[in-house]
Amino acid sequence: MPVDPVYETLHPFHQWAQIAAVCALLLALASCAVLTFSRRFSRRWWLGLGILGLCLLVVAFGERSRSASVDLRPVVVGCLAPPGISGCDIWLSFVTDAQQRVATLGALTLVCTVFGLIVASIALIRMRNANVVGPHLSPAVIGLLIGIFTAGFGIMLTADSIARWIETTKFNPGDGLGLLPQLYAMF
Repeated sequence: MPVDPVYETLHPFHQWAQIAAVCALLLALASCAVLTFSRRFSRRWWLGLGILGLCLLVVAFGERSRSASVDLRPVVVGCLAPPGISGCDIWLSFVTDAQQRVATLGALTLVCTVFGLIVASIALIRMRNANVVGPHLSPAVIGLLIGIFTAGFGIMLTADSIARWIETTKFNPGDGLGLLPQLYAMF
């Protein structure tokens, strides 16, 4: 069976998005556990917020990885389908660079996830040894889980929106080269 070159080129982006989704789910559950069993504004509570922040960064990475696949698909289809189009070497080098970046950031995501889970496990084990009894599956825990997943969905939309905003920002012709984005020209 012949291998589709478009699929082979874009598949790493989808794989890293799926891995990021699993990592984000694990970090969300870890942050929920640490936040649930910690007193507000204690060190462990701040640790739980840090793990939640890491979870949201992983969600943003997964969304950008998935969106990069969608953004690069027309380039890959245009360059790989009809051979001999001029300029495709430059565009395919951009795709290769994007693959390398997503692989590097994906490995960093895995390392940060493992680190976050280890730290959360240590915090929970130390709390158990201190005989700290927290709520089991109370409405507060369910509300916290809903809040974490809502924040993750919001970060997913925000990451995609920021990328689209950067793509469509008009450039300031006043710098002579057209290199200054409008945001920097306003301030």
